[in-house]
Amino acid sequence: MNIMRFFISAFMLVCLTAGVSYLQAKKPEAIDQLIVKVDVFGLSDMASNERQRLSQIRALEIPFEQKKVLMERNIFMGANRDMVFLALGNPNEAKKKGDSERWVYYFKDDQRPTVLEFKDGSLVSAYKGSRLDV
Repeated sequence: MNIMRFFISAFMLVCLTAGVSYLQAKKPEAIDQLIVKVDVFGLSDMASNERQRLSQIRALEIPFEQKKVLMERNIFMGANRDMVFLALGNPNEAKKKGDSERWVYYFKDDQRPTVLEFKDGSLVSAYKGSRLDV
């Protein structure tokens, strides 16, 4: 009976290791998401940073619906630069011109850059640009 439990445990460990290795090779972002979901105590840097990001969003004095959008790493028109930063992180490029500012993001698996334009600190435009736009 004990030998059977040993083989079952060993088999499960091999399957788990193979599954994690496959995900790490083919979809590393899935491993990151799994770590963030499983690490409820914030022991890893990723989970700690995510908990801090969510805490900062919860502290914003905006409606719950807008907080939920930011938590899901999306943005909305009228969001300020801090809100966009909390949702999307640092832009790959940022250019300021007077009271206007343009942030450019190059997201993985996107063919075209995402261009965000701010006026007086508020998001007024978001579009998919071309390499010629930026």
